[in-house]
Amino acid sequence: MDCGGKFLKFLVFFFNAIVFIGGGVMGGYGIYLLVEAKQAAGSVSIVLPAFITTFGLLLFTIGFLGCFGACYNNTCMLKTFAAIVGFLLICEVICAIILLVYRHDFVDLVGNELKKTISSIESGQLDSKDALVENLYKMQEELECCGGTGPSDWTNIPDSCYEGGDKTLTQYKTGCAQAMYEKVKDSALIVGVIIIVVALIQIGAIICAACLAKKVNEYEKLGGGMIAGCGIYVLVEAKQTGGTVSVVLPASITAFGLLLFLVGFLGCFGACCDNACMLITFAIVVGLLVVTEIVCGALILVYRNDFVRVLGDHLAKFIEDYENDVLPDTIQYNNASIVAIEKLQKDFKCCGGRGPKDWKTVPSSCLNASNDNPYTLGCAQAIYNEFKDSTLVVGIIILVVALIQIGAIICASCLAKKVNE
Repeated sequence: MDCGGKFLKFLVFFFNAIVFIGGGVMGGYGIYLLVEAKQAAGSVSIVLPAFITTFGLLLFTIGFLGCFGACYNNTCMLKTFAAIVGFLLICEVICAIILLVYRHDFVDLVGNELKKTISSIESGQLDSKDALVENLYKMQEELECCGGTGPSDWTNIPDSCYEGGDKTLTQYKTGCAQAMYEKVKDSALIVGVIIIVVALIQIGAIICAACLAKKVNEYEKLGGGMIAGCGIYVLVEAKQTGGTVSVVLPASITAFGLLLFLVGFLGCFGACCDNACMLITFAIVVGLLVVTEIVCGALILVYRNDFVRVLGDHLAKFIEDYENDVLPDTIQYNNASIVAIEKLQKDFKCCGGRGPKDWKTVPSSCLNASNDNPYTLGCAQAIYNEFKDSTLVVGIIILVVALIQIGAIICASCLAKKVNE
């Protein structure tokens, strides 16, 4: 086996070692939870441990197939491994879509399950020393919540439902299902990063296993076709960035569109003409884009709390300049940004950047149609709230873009190596 084949073999072993170890740990933890829940009545305390155990053992089996197939060059095991991981990836996408569609039912579903668990605790079916009971009490303390849907779920409210565990202090009124939902929403970016990392590991494992199973000399056409597809994709994206839309967008978006156009040209031309130099350049540029996206994501994570203030100040300053006739005539009387702000206020039911006080004369787009009073919510806060509610959709889009970029880099590198050989 040549150098490229050995490298692919190492990658397959590396990816599957992670899956193998992770599956073993998860399976062991699931078995532990099953043992802890063996005295619990009903199915509430069994479902989650059984699911964790099953999924962990499945990952353990997949990791074994991948590691054994890579070590012994067994193409059957490698292809089986790639097919199973691909199936898991499809299941994850389906689950993500289901969560997106039924995310509003999350609170009711979890709240009812927790309510059943509380009923089992108060009826004596679950012992107070049971791990499930201890975790429920700990969750109420950490999330500052009480019961599944609220304190009324408890007949005898425990100390964990009170601030500091002291019944003389404030009682938590929020149900734990709602508190969990709010916690997930606040941590959506971190959850998205974890999902992307897991997905990239799976995609990397599938690609490497498929390439190793077919041998390096059999996937040249696949690599060229995938790069050509990525090149066409970025060409279409760059074309959509141009036109009248780019006139009103910031210059940075236009520059990014031109960069996508260049990347698409390098990918398409390099794949069609077997130009190793252009393929390597393509891989480097896309790699830099990935790094830039990671840096931007980290900055957004760190400074996300300043988003509302900064955006609100910018919108308020623009409105002030517009009303004071400070803007140039070409912008003052023929500006798509003013039209966009009017539409933004109407669609998001908001007014101004920080609130209606940003306007000297409140426009009609700020008025509530039912009572003709201006909306009190600033548009910066409204945009932030809308973004928080759409984090799953944004996460899926980011994941798809990241996977396209990673796949393009891998295929460009492989094809460039074959061209050089």
